[in-house]
Amino acid sequence: MKSRDDVVTALLLDLNVMGLGEAAPAEEQSFVDTRLTGMLDDLVARKKLFITDDARIPDPCFEPLLACLALRFGPKFGRAEPALADIIAAEDRLKAASAPVAPRPTLELDPVLRRGTLGPFNFIRG
Repeated sequence: MKSRDDVVTALLLDLNVMGLGEAAPAEEQSFVDTRLTGMLDDLVARKKLFITDDARIPDPCFEPLLACLALRFGPKFGRAEPALADIIAAEDRLKAASAPVAPRPTLELDPVLRRGTLGPFNFIRG
């Protein structure tokens, strides 16, 4: 599980705002931190992200979430505006990584197949 601070730090690293081993600049960190809540709420509302607590982000969602957020925050930190197709693809990867997995259905025997257990099998009727 990753925390919200891990997301902010990794995002600032991806955007080249800070380097490895450096402390994040306070102004950029507070900007990302305040905007992150709105962006996460937007992704959850549009059913692109399935988390209940932004302080506990599952590991499989972490990298796709960073890719999606880097595209959204990029223009504010000097990157080119991403293409709409790139944003949609990143959100689809995030949705696939964070979607809840349904339990596997149990196997059942078809009643037609069980019919033979009620009595002797009739080769003429089936």
